[in-house]
Amino acid sequence: MLFALLLLPSLFASFVYATTPTTNPWQCLFDEFFYQELSCCLKVGGSNIGRSPAGAGCPNTWYWHSQKDCCVPSQPGYSLNPFCPSGYVWNKDLHYCQKPQPPARQPQCSGSEFWWENRGCCLPHNGPGLIPPTPPPNKQCPGSYYWHWGEGCCVPYHPSPPPPTCDIKWKWNPSSWCCEPGPPTPPPSQPSPHHNKRVQAIRKSHKRDQVRVGFCPSGFSGCPIRGRSGTVYSELECLDTTSELTSCGGCASVGRGVDCSKIPHALGSTCLGGQCKVDGCQAGFRVSNSSSACVPY
Repeated sequence: MLFALLLLPSLFASFVYATTPTTNPWQCLFDEFFYQELSCCLKVGGSNIGRSPAGAGCPNTWYWHSQKDCCVPSQPGYSLNPFCPSGYVWNKDLHYCQKPQPPARQPQCSGSEFWWENRGCCLPHNGPGLIPPTPPPNKQCPGSYYWHWGEGCCVPYHPSPPPPTCDIKWKWNPSSWCCEPGPPTPPPSQPSPHHNKRVQAIRKSHKRDQVRVGFCPSGFSGCPIRGRSGTVYSELECLDTTSELTSCGGCASVGRGVDCSKIPHALGSTCLGGQCKVDGCQAGFRVSNSSSACVPY
């Protein structure tokens, strides 16, 4: 099929190149990114190429690629286990969403497991053991759930769990199926300037104490959370600043890192080793020699 596509007019040359298998990410064009799961280059912001077969669908921000006969992401920074529309589950082997078939798969669960229809998988009764896995930063699980790294979400200990209830200041996200930090509650009144300075000093000391006693696991930095109005709060979030897109190289909330998602004229970017790497630029711009910015042609 690829040989036949090469015979098409040069108008389609970029399309053929963008889906040509490769093991070298640096062979991708400036407006492409490397999709490791299929070892190919994909266009940033790509859209449907062909129509998906009956019963198949794609997650949000993904699209159907007829040449690959599966769903592919439209942007870098994709999840290896994306969430599908309601009533569908992700098929890791076929790379698209499909309706689960519990009757055919339920018998595959062992006697110590139960079928969880939400993700179409078997789970152990009473969870994985005495010490459940630790969720990644900015994610928590309710009391009747634990973090499952294979599924990338919270899963129940038992077949019929109660409705998920998160801790205070956390909010249940049905899309990612876990608890995430909720919006901070604004203070009831405006204290005096003297009081503000005293509170700020206490907060800074509190932040240092939290980090000092091991608030974050090894390899993560405790970064103060910045509100929508720009206010830096005393609460911390644990971030891996070597790969965090919005705090690359340090805590962006206190000016020690870079928000790679806000690089001017960039179509997509990633954080690698604490350095922003631009994947593609808008028309009239190209990726700089350092791959950290978009510069005019």
